[in-house]
Amino acid sequence: IKSKYVREIADILIEYITLFGPFSELLSDQGKEFNNQIIEQLKNSLGFIHIVTSAYNPRTNGKTERFNQTFIESLTKHADSDRKNWPKFLPFVLMTYRSRVHTVTGYTQFELMFGRKMLPFKDWANSENEVGDILERANEIKHLFDYTHPKAIESI
Repeated sequence: IKSKYVREIADILIEYITLFGPFSELLSDQGKEFNNQIIEQLKNSLGFIHIVTSAYNPRTNGKTERFNQTFIESLTKHADSDRKNWPKFLPFVLMTYRSRVHTVTGYTQFELMFGRKMLPFKDWANSENEVGDILERANEIKHLFDYTHPKAIESI
């Protein structure tokens, strides 16, 4: 996010919703970018609940704070040799994080999102990994989702 302007935050939320569908809860801090008329209109239109964390209490948003800690440590290690160009490391640090098995869910974020394991780089061009029958692959994804989604929700 380039700024904390209200309009930019609202645009990002709309982009997220059009990509992933509506959410039931929005957890935010007490910043003005989340507590305003535009967010209130979105909340009323889409029907989500807006939960505001306590001031000066980062534990309220513990999952995000933990992710930020892990993310900053990893980014620092990667960008240590090239501090000016740290943004170029962002996609790779995030990819690594998304491909690690989470201790709570037992799955990677990638698996929960896409219903399959992330292929390592060497396998991307391997034609053996292509699925010929689209219906078969759709059934595999549905089965994996039906199996993993309840477990992930239970664990979170």
